[in-house]
Amino acid sequence: MMHQQVAAARADFTQEPLEVVRLRIGQFDDFARLIPQADGTQALLEALFLSAVARSTADVDLGPAPFGVIDVSPQPNRLDVHLAGPEAFRPVLDLLPTRANDKTVHGIAGLLAQPVRTSVHVAFDHRQASGELRLWTEGADLTELLAERAAATTALGHRVLWSTSSPLPKPKLQHGRRLARPLRRQKPSPITPPVKTSQFLASALLRRPGIWTRLEGHLDLKVSSSEVEHGVDWLLDRVVTPGTAVHDDRIACLLGDAIAGPDLIWDRATHACGPEECRMRFVPREAGHGWNGVLTVRTARAVSDHPPARRPRPFTVLAESLVENRVLPLQPARSSVPPSSDGYDQGPGLVVQLESVGYSLSKTSCWKIALHLGAGWAQHGSRVLIVHDVSEASAQPAAYPPPAWPERPRPKAPTEDAPWQRLRLTRSPGELHVHVGSHSWEALEKLIPRARSDFDWIILADSISNSCRYMGPTMLDGITDRFVVAVEDPGYMTTIAVASAGGQQSTSLDRHVDLTPAESATVWRERNLRMLASDIPVAGLILVPGSKHSQPPVEFRDAADARLADFGTPVLTRLTSELIFEERTVLDNVSLRAREDLLATSAHLAHLLAMHAVGRSAPSLEARA
Repeated sequence: MMHQQVAAARADFTQEPLEVVRLRIGQFDDFARLIPQADGTQALLEALFLSAVARSTADVDLGPAPFGVIDVSPQPNRLDVHLAGPEAFRPVLDLLPTRANDKTVHGIAGLLAQPVRTSVHVAFDHRQASGELRLWTEGADLTELLAERAAATTALGHRVLWSTSSPLPKPKLQHGRRLARPLRRQKPSPITPPVKTSQFLASALLRRPGIWTRLEGHLDLKVSSSEVEHGVDWLLDRVVTPGTAVHDDRIACLLGDAIAGPDLIWDRATHACGPEECRMRFVPREAGHGWNGVLTVRTARAVSDHPPARRPRPFTVLAESLVENRVLPLQPARSSVPPSSDGYDQGPGLVVQLESVGYSLSKTSCWKIALHLGAGWAQHGSRVLIVHDVSEASAQPAAYPPPAWPERPRPKAPTEDAPWQRLRLTRSPGELHVHVGSHSWEALEKLIPRARSDFDWIILADSISNSCRYMGPTMLDGITDRFVVAVEDPGYMTTIAVASAGGQQSTSLDRHVDLTPAESATVWRERNLRMLASDIPVAGLILVPGSKHSQPPVEFRDAADARLADFGTPVLTRLTSELIFEERTVLDNVSLRAREDLLATSAHLAHLLAMHAVGRSAPSLEARA
């Protein structure tokens, strides 16, 4: 069921045949990103394609297919494009380089177009492995169109530059010896047109043509671009049937999705919507090179009669269903852990602070533990938010001399309108989201009250930035409901070596003394929790077996666990899954045994944490004695 859901979600956006998507999804390790982001050279190729389509829309009728594309098959360094017809290939012909009699090069220098059967493969010279467009269409031979363009170019007395690869520059000689230069430096670098400033945004749009054709009343979509102070912006002009509303909230949901969508944030402050036209502006959450652009979607009704538009179709990522030719969103009731026979109830928005002590586990390990627990709780039907602290990237050094363009940074994404991103597709009503950032105490005080109203569980995975780990974790008073410590568990010792009569440790005549479970628990706590402040009310421990884990008898282990509970640090669970240090979860492509193990562990832990009496703020009197 999970594989079918994931495959359907991707096919909705790419329009690939579902059978093909199922085969590709089966090769994925995780389902965090169903449509891979293009690499740098590949993204530039796709941006050039989209800019060529934008320039030709006034002269060429590409039909109702967005960008003249029926479906795509995306990979990080390749995009297979099923064009709507021969006319959709003509914008690509305008990109191909030619040289005039005056030696002026027209088109994109270094671009190659190779005929392969009835399709055409487009790539940069000497960089075919870094990026490639494979273009084809049904009922037409694109290689014939390519040959016709070559013949027309030759008839004008111009030279075709796209058909053959140029030789690499010869290595330079110094005093009769060849310079030791890496071969990669000899390859000609791809050209840097203005569109490169927002190449990843353009690529994200081209890889998702299904967004528009599945919307209600779709008739046409045209794309255009413009150079602005911060880079290159993109404009999509939608045309819908006369009886269709110009505003559609589904657009913001689809463009804002982080699993199958491009993760763009709707800038509500610039929203302008009237009875005949609606403008929606979207800013990428990503803020790096290649994302310096803003997308505007302008929707208007058709002014003349058109044939009936295709009925709207549901999107899997929105958990929609089709009932009597109408798309109905599923509105799950707010989920929560059901009350048990013990009479307790979790209540809304329980905040669990997950910390490690010292350097036994890294912050990355805490994040992965939180990811596994959150995925398990989401699969059980809860809405989960993981607050993941990531240090802000240092600012890039300023170029000197400063470039004349872009003149200023791109507008900042309104992340306050969309503070968290979805991490995985889940079974309704469960949800799994993440809030990524560099968090201060003040930032968490603003974030958590809002999160409590939207989620059943909020996991703070080492969520305070620039904390001094060697001083031990700090409980977030007023924010945290449960304080949980993750520990790399070496296991309980059953014996201990003692010094010889001379006061020095003997290497040949070691004497070992048996330990009781209570003594072993005391030794364990001193070694693993000595940096944990005694005044922190610990809800419990999550133990992860270490590389040198010792396995005492079960009765011994249970008695030692009981002693740790007397100290106010009960053992909640032991995570023994082989996936615990990976980012593959129960919501990904994992074995049935690993999934069932983690689901059972996470359900048991949720049951314990939801109890109001879990954990103690101080050791018991028996433990102090």
